[in-house]
Amino acid sequence: MPVWFERLGRRSVMRTFVLLSWIALLPAGQSAASGKSDDHAICADVALVLAIDASGSIDSADFALQMQGYATAFRDASVHAALRAAGQVDIAVVIWADNAARSDILPFRRVVKAADAQSLARDLEEFPRQIQNGLTGLARALNTSLDLVLAPNVCA
Repeated sequence: MPVWFERLGRRSVMRTFVLLSWIALLPAGQSAASGKSDDHAICADVALVLAIDASGSIDSADFALQMQGYATAFRDASVHAALRAAGQVDIAVVIWADNAARSDILPFRRVVKAADAQSLARDLEEFPRQIQNGLTGLARALNTSLDLVLAPNVCA
């Protein structure tokens, strides 16, 4: 059973679905802050998980297009402005396929300055696709993403 499900306990299925709908953009108080640097000493205002499909329904060209699209976005001045306006933003990446394949993860990182966003863009462009097949298992993306944001080291 996924960690996030154990943490939810016996809450209703409806409450679980509401929680899942918040996975892309979490409210203030969530962070990957670990105390390792001054940048991470403060909890994030926003924790964002990019869940990127690498299942068998996505060929190599489509996967490259997704990664390039994210990279291009994180290099754009309007995205930099939006990140600044959001405050402290932590971003993680989950590359997923189906329940039989493990997800690849770029852990949370604080993205405050344009240089931080550009570093994330480079990492996305250079990230090798390790998942080449599998069904489209959205549950894998959601479970892995929720495990990231509910991890004990995430500031709450």
